[in-house]
Amino acid sequence: MLTPDRIPVTIVGLATYGDTERVGGVTYVAFDTDTAQQILAGSETQISSVLVRGTDGVSATELEGSIASSLPGGVEAITGADLTAEQEKDIESDFLGFFRMILLAFAGIAIVVAAFSIHNTFSILVAQRTRESALMRAIGASRRQVIVSVAVEAAMIGVLATGIGFAAGIGIAALLQNVMESGMDMPNADLVIGSGAVIASAIVGIGTTLIASVGPAVKASRVAPLAALRDVSIDRSGSSKVRAGIGLLRTGAGIAALVTATSTPDAAMSRAASGRSGCSLVPW
Repeated sequence: MLTPDRIPVTIVGLATYGDTERVGGVTYVAFDTDTAQQILAGSETQISSVLVRGTDGVSATELEGSIASSLPGGVEAITGADLTAEQEKDIESDFLGFFRMILLAFAGIAIVVAAFSIHNTFSILVAQRTRESALMRAIGASRRQVIVSVAVEAAMIGVLATGIGFAAGIGIAALLQNVMESGMDMPNADLVIGSGAVIASAIVGIGTTLIASVGPAVKASRVAPLAALRDVSIDRSGSSKVRAGIGLLRTGAGIAALVTATSTPDAAMSRAASGRSGCSLVPW
């Protein structure tokens, strides 16, 4: 064995970790207490930690309190949950925290994209229901009631979509767990879904849908009651002389940059790229 020095040992038996021989490709070696103290702790009077299991009916807090009262100074007793939290913190400070930040960044991008998609969808729905909104205002509905009606519809869609997304997430997690168990020699374990995950998914899913639908809901409430009696199905809100003027100026500047790009001694490519960007980002 390498501990880190090379030492001779006598193998007296083989053991498994649950139903597997290794965990994630890592093998384990168990020593008797005296040998472990000698080659790992460097002293026959020291020990690093002791794992204690209570009998049935004894909680972890009670076990911790009964052990802590008899320990010498400099030694502490913690529960299994605290030990797991410390180990997870050590792993997170190593690489798991960075990996989690990457996943959160991708999740944030997905939420932003989803919010824009939801906003555009409700904008289209509101535009198609202009007569319906105007008719509701004509028969006595207030702006608040119109906003609430759109918000209720958004909440229902958010609840349904969140449920479908959460179920799909559980399926993906189960699939990844099976892949890791088969490909990395991980022990079989049940998929644990905490209440925090359920609450977070509900808040993010339903909240994003409601926030994205606020703008279209307010727009629907501003439809005049007389719009039910005339043709207002054509949306002219995007027409603007100012925007058209800005678009023409940007287009002209972009064309000029493209045409004169080759006349410069250097930076021709960057100038051409800026001219093309100016033409493609015209706010018509």
